[in-house]
Amino acid sequence: AFRVAAKAFREIIDQQANPIILPQSRFGYARAIEELSIASDTTGEFHLAENVRESPAWPVSETQPSFTGAMALYGRIIAEYANSDLAAQALFRIGLIKLEKFFDLDGALVAFEAARKSAKSPNLLYDAVLKSGEVLLAQNKLNKAKNEYSPLAYATLVEYQDRAVFALAEIDYFAGAFDSSLTRLGRLTSNMNLDLANDALQLQYFIQENKTSGSNALTEFAQMDLLVRQRKNSEALTGFKEIARKYATALLVDDTMMRIAEIQLLQRQTNEALTTFQKLVSEAPASILRDRAQLRIGEVYQNVVRDRAKAIEAYEHLLAKFPSSMYVEEARKRIRLLRGDAI
Repeated sequence: AFRVAAKAFREIIDQQANPIILPQSRFGYARAIEELSIASDTTGEFHLAENVRESPAWPVSETQPSFTGAMALYGRIIAEYANSDLAAQALFRIGLIKLEKFFDLDGALVAFEAARKSAKSPNLLYDAVLKSGEVLLAQNKLNKAKNEYSPLAYATLVEYQDRAVFALAEIDYFAGAFDSSLTRLGRLTSNMNLDLANDALQLQYFIQENKTSGSNALTEFAQMDLLVRQRKNSEALTGFKEIARKYATALLVDDTMMRIAEIQLLQRQTNEALTTFQKLVSEAPASILRDRAQLRIGEVYQNVVRDRAKAIEAYEHLLAKFPSSMYVEEARKRIRLLRGDAI
């Protein structure tokens, strides 16, 4: 309930009543404004102006339908509470916005590096290191990214060890060093209680399945996956289509088709994506991804095309064609919701 939170934090700020809680209130207010900006990105609306008034004591353009207000609020915190952990948190949030919303890689890296210098807690420091590595990967500086992640693989906090190891395994995968990637993944898949175990298992299985049967196809596929991570979607789409053409009988051709369809959705090529998903369902009888593709058809009709009847039809097709699918219960739930049978 970010609008309510924003109003509550703003009241504390305007009253200037308690200097002990004021800094955290300012940070909480900035976080609420950031979340409202995220919501406006999704819905195309921004509702703060009618609920939260401007204040001369805390002037920012938070009513704008963008991240300008949140960035300004974080900047004010950094200026007023320099060298504090709160300032480090604000720097980290700025880095996240620049990375995830604007894909400003240089700006994000500067913010994360500044957060690392002023971080007082190991969690914030390690989070900033992980995000710095993510930026370097997006900049295609794989060795520098590995240099960021490697020390974290031996951090005192196990959670960060695991995240660093998985990040290193992904870099090895992107670089075609599949044996090294499998070694790192083995460290994670040996303990199924880890949060990352499922992701590690999926990547491990994919590499093992395709390494011996089509190493060239796997190498090219990994290179295209790296382009996707770097948001070079047009190049990746062309590359995946070429892989599908060159390696039409390879085991990973169905994964390739899924990648093509997902990128087409990102590129707003909705009809093309639906065609690709449907092609996977109808023309790849041995693929274990057919039910997933059918689910995605329903999701596209439901959330992108906004055609309720087509979405219900797609979900019903999943129930009829893939009765043992892990997505059956989810499909039934969505059918009930679309029909109005459930609240």
